[in-house]
Amino acid sequence: MKGGLIRDGDSEKLLQLARDMENCQINLTRLGCESEINAQSNLERIVARLPRYIQAEWAKEAFALLEKGKIPTFKNLTSFVTLKAKLASSAFGKLIGAKPQDDKYPKSKRNPQGASFAAEGGLKILTCYHCKKTGHLLERCFSFRKEPLNVRKDVVRNEKLCNLCLCKGHFEKQCRRKETCMVAECGQRHHSLLHPVPQSKEEKESLKVEEQVDKNNKIEGETSKGHCTATGAGRPGVRLRVIPVTVRGIDEAHEVQTYALLDDGSDVSLCDSSLVKRLGITGVPTTFS
Repeated sequence: MKGGLIRDGDSEKLLQLARDMENCQINLTRLGCESEINAQSNLERIVARLPRYIQAEWAKEAFALLEKGKIPTFKNLTSFVTLKAKLASSAFGKLIGAKPQDDKYPKSKRNPQGASFAAEGGLKILTCYHCKKTGHLLERCFSFRKEPLNVRKDVVRNEKLCNLCLCKGHFEKQCRRKETCMVAECGQRHHSLLHPVPQSKEEKESLKVEEQVDKNNKIEGETSKGHCTATGAGRPGVRLRVIPVTVRGIDEAHEVQTYALLDDGSDVSLCDSSLVKRLGITGVPTTFS
């Protein structure tokens, strides 16, 4: 939640902070890191970013919780900031801290990410790609954030949006946005709302395996399961899958630590004669051509 002080009337940055806090709460709670996000120092850093008038209102809110014998938590602060962000983005909320503008010379704005422009009376109005409502971006759409991951991905794919900034006109490889996924230990070039969050320990391990496979595919140019080609010093090579194993004999009296070659195309299991001797077992020698 790093950043500077959000000025009065800057509803967009306040909505961005609310979105980041909701994502952080969901992801870290599922990962079992409630104690870290509920730290007093963490809450103080977030409050220090809020506009002055909202800091004063949070002080009252936190004091009311303490009076009831409750300790303010990150969840309490997230709900508070989300409510204030919605209020600040409303028609009258935007008047807070706003300077009078000359309607005769309206300033033009770029098409922001995750929104389209709809013409109404000569003015351009933001329209969210998901809920089709006006006045907010896709990544700040509360309805979009509550959707399951597969629905969010479908929206991005069907609208042909960038996976990183949720913007139209380009894709992730051409995106100039420097920020990456904000989920802990991820850092990949996709938006945090498109990050799959594992629900169980088994899914976490499965996700780590999938991410490692993706990294290997990018590095080694993998073309099929268990077989990949690579080039080094101008010469092609083949990478085979080898894993460390512990082999025991029938009587389990001997144990040998060695390596095994995984071959999905093989229908037999073989071992070298030297391993047979070390295990003290017998077998039938076989020659393959």
